[in-house]
Amino acid sequence: MVLVSVGVVVGLQVTGYLFNDQRIIPPVSSVELDEIQDESSENPSESGPPPMLNLTEQLKEVPGIKNIRYEIFVSSESMDQVLASYTNELENDGYAYHEEYSGMQTYHSAEIFYHAFAKGLNGVVIFLSEYNQQTWVCYSTGNVLQYQQIFEYMTSHGILH
Repeated sequence: MVLVSVGVVVGLQVTGYLFNDQRIIPPVSSVELDEIQDESSENPSESGPPPMLNLTEQLKEVPGIKNIRYEIFVSSESMDQVLASYTNELENDGYAYHEEYSGMQTYHSAEIFYHAFAKGLNGVVIFLSEYNQQTWVCYSTGNVLQYQQIFEYMTSHGILH
């Protein structure tokens, strides 16, 4: 019985259903963040930095966020194209899209769309917003239970509305 239990746990771990360290996947078409920041300093007509950067700065103080890996990308593709590409790649890796944990929230009058994928205890949440005619992507990976705690904290403390 112990041998079977160990075999099942090892099998789940190897196939990525337990504590898998999912890689960060950049969008198919990405623009260098440095180029964007150089352009915005040359053309200060936009009011402040992109909401996605402000949000990720504010999230650094949320309990449990240090357990989530994330990276910010900028893409020249539309949000629909970026989401379709990620959905295809993640579903091919065995992740399931969870519409009930996906949606849109506002952050300082900007619309931030989030899309959740899960495979066992592993989660991927992709945040998307448009700013200056480009799609801003925050690709994050972590444990689904940690995501749940972070989301509850963010909504109860008014970070997302």
